[in-house]
Amino acid sequence: MTKLRAGGGIGIHATLKMLCPKGLRVRVPPRAPEFMKLTHKNYFVYGQLALGLSLLMCLIIIPKYFFSLDQGGVSNYGTDDRTRTFFTIGFGLAALGSLLAARFLPLNLNKRLFSRVMLIILATGYLAVLLTTYSYKVNDFYRVLHERTAIGLFVFMLIFALWLRFFVARQNQGVKKWFWLFGAGIVLAGLTIFGIIQLLFTAQILSGVAFAFILNNYLKI
Repeated sequence: MTKLRAGGGIGIHATLKMLCPKGLRVRVPPRAPEFMKLTHKNYFVYGQLALGLSLLMCLIIIPKYFFSLDQGGVSNYGTDDRTRTFFTIGFGLAALGSLLAARFLPLNLNKRLFSRVMLIILATGYLAVLLTTYSYKVNDFYRVLHERTAIGLFVFMLIFALWLRFFVARQNQGVKKWFWLFGAGIVLAGLTIFGIIQLLFTAQILSGVAFAFILNNYLKI
């Protein structure tokens, strides 16, 4: 007698045994391991991990942008031949991960349509920053274009984080915790923009890491 699986269904092996003639051997493809069953959360997390590891490699190769008293931004890695490849891979995979996360959002996710739009905008922001980085040291036009693009991404991340913290995931402890770290990064960025301190690299890394954890905690809901 064929045994039922949990949930009322029967497994693929039992089904094939019932349908095939007696004595006929059927090769059933193996089930994929759990870690290979990617979800929207996996796509986003892997994209952010790729970005983080790529920037870590850039930092190891050229540490001066972090340890200098007058910190430059992470975009400097996109203009140096020694780190341009890592920079491109990191931002490219972060954009791809965000797009795939938007594509595979579950139907039961709160504010699903709005979340999808926000993830697509985030991916577009990553790509825009990446593409405007290569030439931003050529002349003032490309420099201003890149700076405004980067500021636009920063502002978008702030709006997205505020929306998650105070409207969509108000009770999520992970979102609450990482939002404070994100806020610290925003404050450092603001002080840098107004010329009070020069900690742009620290501000970008701090806010970027915190934002990734905020969004990851939200996607777990």
